[in-house]
Formats: sequence, structure tokens, C-alpha cells
Amino acid sequence: YRTLVEGSLQGVVIAKDSPVSLAFANQAMSDITGYDHAELIEMGPAGLTGLIHEDDRERFFGNFRRRLAGEDVPALNSYRFVKKSGEVGWTQTHSRILQYQGAPATMTIFADVTELERAEQERELEERDALTGKNLTSDRWRFLDTDGAPLPVEKYPFNKVRATGMVLREEVI
Repeated sequence: YRTLVEGSLQGVVIAKDSPVSLAFANQAMSDITGYDHAELIEMGPAGLTGLIHEDDRERFFGNFRRRLAGEDVPALNSYRFVKKSGEVGWTQTHSRILQYQGAPATMTIFADVTELERAEQERELEERDALTGKNLTSDRWRFLDTDGAPLPVEKYPFNKVRATGMVLREEVI
């Protein structure tokens, strides 16, 4: 069991409450967050709170406490987290309650889905016009040549704005 958990590509932690602390964290959790094992285990409540993006903290810790209280909480969730470097990442978690040293605790598996989330955000941006926010997959918002061929991005200022997100003040009327 220990070899399986320690060799996992996904972060695994056992968290307890009063105060919030980690009883266990595997190497993958260190890799995901940028904190070494000792830093994670020794991290106090304020440090652990800082690992979760400020906009997701209330939901993350609310779910944690409700799960420990025996309430029905969805096992699968997605949250943003903050790496030691300050970079924001995305994680998909799977949590369950267990008994650890005679007290309720949670075991949570963290899958780093940052690259998948970034790819999805880039795809969504590519489909939206930088100036209007309109969805470009609609036929009403396609920019075509007189023969119906798509206009090349590099030749048309509006398409440059759309592709790069930059505002080209001198070129846009």
C-alpha cells in the first residue's frame, strides 16, 4: 500500500482538523505544490489555507469540515491552488472520510489538471472576439474573404486582435 501511494503521480494527503493539519502527504503532493514533504507536514492552518486560491477557500474548507461532520459532500471537486512559487494551478480532488489515529480525517487525492484547464481556457478565448466578447464559432462572426475563405490572421488587424488579445490602437477604427 505504501509503495502504491508513495509512487502515485497524484498527490495524496490525510488531513485532520482542530487545528487543520496534514498527517500525511506523498511525494507527488510535494511535486504539485512545490513545497517539500517536511514543509507540508509542518505547515500550520494559515499555511494550508494559503495553498488554496482565495476564491476557492470557503468552498474547499467548508466541504472539508462538512465531510468531517458526516454530512453528504460530493467526493469529486475542482479547486485552484497556489504553488510555493505563487503560480496558480488547478486540481481535481477526490475526498473521503476515514479514521486516523482514532479521530475522523479526510484522505484526498489531488490530480494536477492545470495544463488541461489552461488548454480549455485558451480554446474558449480563441472562440471569443477580443473586442466584443462574442462567440466566434457562430457564422455571424466569421471573417471571410469574398470567395468564402477565412481571412488570414496575420494580414487583418481585427483578426490580430482576436488571435492575440492585444489592442492595436493605430490599426483598429
